[in-house]
Amino acid sequence: MLRVLPYVIEIALLIYCLVDAIQSDDGSIRRLPKLWWLVIIVLVPIVGPIAWLMAGRPTQRTRARRSTRGNGVGRNRPPRIIAPEDDPDFIAKLHRSDPEKERLLEQWEADRQRREEQASAGAAGGTNPAKAADPAHPTDAADAADGAGGSPGTGPGPGHPDSPMDDPNPPVRPL
Repeated sequence: MLRVLPYVIEIALLIYCLVDAIQSDDGSIRRLPKLWWLVIIVLVPIVGPIAWLMAGRPTQRTRARRSTRGNGVGRNRPPRIIAPEDDPDFIAKLHRSDPEKERLLEQWEADRQRREEQASAGAAGGTNPAKAADPAHPTDAADAADGAGGSPGTGPGPGHPDSPMDDPNPPVRPL
């Protein structure tokens, strides 16, 4: 048991000093830059961690000076992150309306209402006025001739130029 004690002390000292050096503020570390202290602590057994404790570790006075604010009260922490629902500025920004966005929303609502009226008028009349057969348009004339244009959801039949049944290169399904 006594033979293992120096190794246990070395590992405990290494871990303590390494964590202490990593958590220390760069500006409060004495003598060498932080990176050099980390290298010394890791590469020089026993002497490296002891050197950190004696020469590199920030003193209590240095830590106290760094941890106070201008009025001497509190700790010098980074600003606390506030969730959006707790931030009064964010909530106030949500309640403000943008005239451009309001105008765009009204335009979208008018377009939606117009499309709904067209769809309901087409359903009441039996045919969709937007899809009425036009003899000048060849696909509409073909739909009207073979009766494929009036049934919704079925699509064009065989022989129609848009028919997927006449595709010379049908898609290949893997086995």
